[in-house]
Amino acid sequence: DPDTRLYAIWALGKIGDPAGFDTVLAASQSEDAGVRKMAAYVLGQLRDPRAIPRLKVLAEDRVADVRWNSAIALAQLRDSSGLPVLRSMIDRAALARQAELSSDQVEAAMISALKALSLLRDAESLPQLEKLAQDDPNLRVREAARKAAEATRGRGSTP
Repeated sequence: DPDTRLYAIWALGKIGDPAGFDTVLAASQSEDAGVRKMAAYVLGQLRDPRAIPRLKVLAEDRVADVRWNSAIALAQLRDSSGLPVLRSMIDRAALARQAELSSDQVEAAMISALKALSLLRDAESLPQLEKLAQDDPNLRVREAARKAAEATRGRGSTP
């Protein structure tokens, strides 16, 4: 049952036991996009650098949610391979082209990407971060962009 598999993978991430790594890694190869998406998320939560090669593959998945979770997980592991995906996640127009999302889902994706960008402190993303901090219509996105820009400039704490 796909739902049971999905929640089992999620539970392994919540438990955080490194012994679950191989099971989650295997799940990341599932045909079910929901399972791959959850596996990518959990691989980031487990913080095991052995996940980086698989996450790089998942960052090119045909399903946007899988790519997004993979890019965020890579950032949690301080690997910048997912930067192109993260940058597309903070571009409202690019998000609209990638998936059909509600405004709440767009903003949640943007905030998650901004938090990941804070971890990477990528100077090339700074102009885009500063523009969002000034101009985005959503206050939560603007605040997350401001924090990401500060972290990138070397000021403030990372989320």
